[in-house]
Amino acid sequence: MTEDQIMEIAASLVGFTPEELRPERDRLVAFARAIRLVVLEEAAQICDDFAIDKWNLYKGRPPYNGTEDGRANSYVEGESDGAEKCAAAIRALADGGNHD
Repeated sequence: MTEDQIMEIAASLVGFTPEELRPERDRLVAFARAIRLVVLEEAAQICDDFAIDKWNLYKGRPPYNGTEDGRANSYVEGESDGAEKCAAAIRALADGGNHD
C-alpha cells in the first residue's frame, strides 16, 4: 500500500481531505504500517495454529487420540502443509519480500 493510499483511507475515515492531513502524514503512515504488521502477524499465527492442529490430527497426537478420522490421512497432512505455506506467504507480505 502506498503512502498516498494510506492518506486517502485515513482522510476518508476522519472526514478530512488528504491535504488537510498532510501535516500528520509521517505519523499516520507509520501508524498504518505498524497496524498492518500486527494484523498480518495475527493472520499468520492463525495459519500456524491450524497447521499445528492438523499435524497433530494427522499424527494422532494430543488433543487427539489417534482414532479420529484424519489420522494418517494425506488430505489432513496437506492441510497442515498448506497452512504453513499460507503463514509464510503472509509473513512475506509483512517483510515486503517474496512468498514463493
